[in-house]
Amino acid sequence: AGVVSGTGTITTNTGSNTVSSLSNTGNTFTGRLVIGGGNTLSVGSLGDGSSIDLNSGILKFTSTAGAMTFNTRTINLPGNGTIDSSGTGAVVINQPVSPDVSGVSGTLTSSKAYVTVGSTANLVAGMKVVGANIPSGATIKSIDSATQFTLSTNATAGGASTLDFGYGSRTLTLQGSNTGNNIIAGNLQDSTATGTTGVLSLTKTGTGTWALSGTNTYTGATTVSQGTLLVDGSLSASSAVSVAAKSTLGGTGTLGGSVAVTGNLSPGDSIGTLTVGSASFLTTGNALNIELGSGSSSDRLAVLGTLDLSNANLVLSGAGSGSNYTIATYGLLNGGAFAKITGLPAGYSINYGSGTNSAITLSIPEPASLALLLAGGALILSDGRRRRRA
Repeated sequence: AGVVSGTGTITTNTGSNTVSSLSNTGNTFTGRLVIGGGNTLSVGSLGDGSSIDLNSGILKFTSTAGAMTFNTRTINLPGNGTIDSSGTGAVVINQPVSPDVSGVSGTLTSSKAYVTVGSTANLVAGMKVVGANIPSGATIKSIDSATQFTLSTNATAGGASTLDFGYGSRTLTLQGSNTGNNIIAGNLQDSTATGTTGVLSLTKTGTGTWALSGTNTYTGATTVSQGTLLVDGSLSASSAVSVAAKSTLGGTGTLGGSVAVTGNLSPGDSIGTLTVGSASFLTTGNALNIELGSGSSSDRLAVLGTLDLSNANLVLSGAGSGSNYTIATYGLLNGGAFAKITGLPAGYSINYGSGTNSAITLSIPEPASLALLLAGGALILSDGRRRRRA
C-alpha cells in the first residue's frame, strides 16, 4: 500500500469482519480513524494527531520500523474495542482512553435529529447524549460534519441546549504478540458524564505484554487471560483483578482491589514492589515469583489487607547475597505457609511473621548466631564422646 498522509477522517468498511490496512511504514496521516462493526484496521505506521474511535473494532499495530508513540491521539471507546500490538515495535499511548465530553453548547431543531455544535472533533458515534429536549437514551447516530451530528432519535423541541456526552458499559481488550514496552499511559476511566453510567472493564489476551502506567479509575473487572499485564500506575479499589493459568500480573504500581491468582503473580518490572488490596491463590498451579537482588533488595508483594497463602507456590530466583530479604508484607495472613517453595538459597529460612500487620522474610543466621550454633553442636558432640568413653 502507498503512503497515507494528510488530515480528515478514515472510516473502515461498515461490513463486519472486514480487514483494512495502512500497512506502509511511512504513513504520516494525522486525521481521525473510525473503526467499527467488528472491523480490523492493520496499521504499519501512523502520525500523531486526532482521535481513534473503536466501536466494536480492532486496531492492530504491525509496525516493522520501531516503536510508535502517540502523545495527542485519544482512544474513544463507544462500544467494546481491541488494541493489538503484534509488530516488532512497541506502542505507547499517552492520552486518556474514552474521555467524556461535557458542557457543549448545541442547537436543536424541533422534531429533527440533527444537532449543530461548535465542533464535533471530540464526539464519537455511539456516545450517549444528555441535555434539555434530548429524549432519554439518545445516542449519536453519525458525525455528519465538523459542526453537526445526527441523533438516534428526534429532539422534542428546538433551540439552544447544553449537552453532555458519555458512554455505556464496555470492555477494552489489549492483545497481541509483542512483548516489548507496550504502554497505556493515559487514564482508563468509567463514563461519569451527567446521565451516563458506563462502566469500563479491561481484558488482557494474547501472548504479548501491555503496561498500564496511568492513574486508572475504571471500576469494571480486570481480567488477565493470557500473556503479561504490568500495572506501573494504579487501579481503582473497585476493579477486581483475576489472573488466569499461564498468564502473568506484574509491575510496580498499586491495585486497590482484590487479586485472585490462578497463574503468575510477579511483583516488579525487575526488582520492585507491587501493592494490592488483597491477594489469594486459587489453585496449586499458581506461582508468586520473587527475584532476589544484591544486598537486601528483592521483589516484594505488599498486601494492604488479607494475604491468603492457601495453595500458593513461592518461586525464588537469585542466589541470595547473604543479607535478609522482605518478600511480602500483609495486614492479615491466612493459610499459614506456602504450599511449595522453589529456589530457596542454601542457608536461608523463611519466617511468616506474626500473622497481623507483619511481613514474610527470608533470613540467614547472623555470624554470631551461626557461631553459637556451631559451638553448641561441638559441645553436644564432645559430650557424646565423653559419655561413650565412660
